[in-house]
Amino acid sequence: MALLECLCIRMGDLDWKIIEMYVKEDKSEEDLQKEEKTVNGYKSKWITLQRQADEVLRPRREGNSGKPDSFFQSSKKTYKLPKTEFKKFSGNVMDWLSWWSQLRKIHEDKDLYDRDKFQYLAKAVQEGSKPADLIKVYPQSQENYPKAISALWHRASARW
Repeated sequence: MALLECLCIRMGDLDWKIIEMYVKEDKSEEDLQKEEKTVNGYKSKWITLQRQADEVLRPRREGNSGKPDSFFQSSKKTYKLPKTEFKKFSGNVMDWLSWWSQLRKIHEDKDLYDRDKFQYLAKAVQEGSKPADLIKVYPQSQENYPKAISALWHRASARW
């Protein structure tokens, strides 16, 4: 899509240069109209290509057929997995790596806000444990989530 946009901009720049050249060379009005007609044809093709690309790339909106988009999801398996219970961290250093590997999926999810990640973090520690006490120091907010994670990592490296 970006390539098409760059090419369209480039085409517009070249068109202006051609028109300037026509003016300098005193080309006839007929030649200018012919050039304009050619340019409009390319612009029309560009708009058509842009619409087609939007249709292919745009995710399905609610209210559509409800069927998965076959272009993107044809090879996706659809079956129900059992719900996994999130392991709660008690502060035992032996459990740190396995616990973090679970939480890391949430931590690295770019579609989640940090305030939502903080809620997952708070639920992922055992009530009354040192990690839970450490997290409670930070009010649950967008800004405090990275601080809480950093504090947990610092304490984990000190082996609780």
